[in-house]
Amino acid sequence: MNFTFRQLTFQSFGSVGPALNFVALLPLIAYFAGSMMPVATAIAFTVSFMSFLPIIFFSTRIADGSGYAAYAMYSLGYRASIFTGLIYIMYSFLVTPNILMFSSFFIHSYFDYGQKILFDLLFSGVLILILSIPLIKKRALAISAITAIGVIEISGILLLSIIMILMAKNIGFEISSTTIFTGNFWEGVMIGVLMFSGSGSGIFLFNRSKINPSKANKTLLLSYSLTGAVMILSSYSLTIFLGGKLGSYSTNPGFLLKILGLDIGNFLPFLLVVLLLLSAYNLMLSYSHALLNMYENFQNSVLKKIKYTDARTFFAMLLLADIGILLFSRATIGFYSAFVLLAELVSLCYVVVHLIVGASLLSSNRFRMEIRIIGFLSISLLLIAMIGSLLNSSAFFYITIGLFLLILLFSIVGSSLIFGNFRLVPDKS
Repeated sequence: MNFTFRQLTFQSFGSVGPALNFVALLPLIAYFAGSMMPVATAIAFTVSFMSFLPIIFFSTRIADGSGYAAYAMYSLGYRASIFTGLIYIMYSFLVTPNILMFSSFFIHSYFDYGQKILFDLLFSGVLILILSIPLIKKRALAISAITAIGVIEISGILLLSIIMILMAKNIGFEISSTTIFTGNFWEGVMIGVLMFSGSGSGIFLFNRSKINPSKANKTLLLSYSLTGAVMILSSYSLTIFLGGKLGSYSTNPGFLLKILGLDIGNFLPFLLVVLLLLSAYNLMLSYSHALLNMYENFQNSVLKKIKYTDARTFFAMLLLADIGILLFSRATIGFYSAFVLLAELVSLCYVVVHLIVGASLLSSNRFRMEIRIIGFLSISLLLIAMIGSLLNSSAFFYITIGLFLLILLFSIVGSSLIFGNFRLVPDKS
């Protein structure tokens, strides 16, 4: 099928999941940055947006649905392209179990059902089943659902943010011991960068779009700007609404539901839970939809000499891997701890992919110098955020670093093996 301007916009917007960020990632940013959460969110948006600009410049020249992998190949070559594609595939498929783990934890923490293990597994199983139907059976249905849910989601979050600002007792910030130079502030920024990591997912549909590249890029800029405005406003509304209770919210996201119910009315917790479920499903659907399109295009353009498994089988394999991650996490550290770990892991992988794209823009002689400087700025800001998070990271973060290094190692070995096979297979074109 061909995609319209509106569908491309909401494909990118749906891959951000503002409502899920509201209840899942903003508490983590608050945990690391305290009442500096709006500042951390604004810095994260700036870093993310600068890392996003190289994509805009590349996409005007390359209408290739393999996205980041195609941009890396533009000036860094096949091996870098394969490496980038492998990292994207690995961090994208981790998004589904990550969302399921938080959603199950959040709903259970508020409603306090019995048999928590049974609820977690049933909840995850049902959502995986509902997710697989449009992606395996009817892909056209997926983009329609993404668009419809996206409209509901953004309307609900804006309404909730405005209500909290109007109901806030003190329009101001609590004094925080955390600054941009102390504590775990930059770890919070890294989580903030993750909030915007899906905004470029529309690039994986560009080669099947009815609109020209220049107009298609407007969908990316529109969805990115819209997401940034919504999340900065949301972080501000939460900070002034919760005030001194921000610490409780940062350690227990379900605390927000109780406060909303007590201070405003029971309809708001219900609205937030509904938005969470819609956002969780929409985020999984849009990320998976982008991943399947990327995989198909990755095969057809970057790996055109080598035939691997078809997209449906590939997606089924990823779902089995997701189920394994869910079962292992539930049996060991629990869903919420695993959610934090995977969120930071996805964020680091996202940064690496965008570092490569920035380096590809910087090293390309086919762009003017003033455009190539954008690549340098992108790399610089991403490195500042990453190094800052590593310097004052929490103890738990080192487990994330270990898994991150394993992904890098796997991608290096995998790209070398695939590149070797690629050179051995004769070109039949």
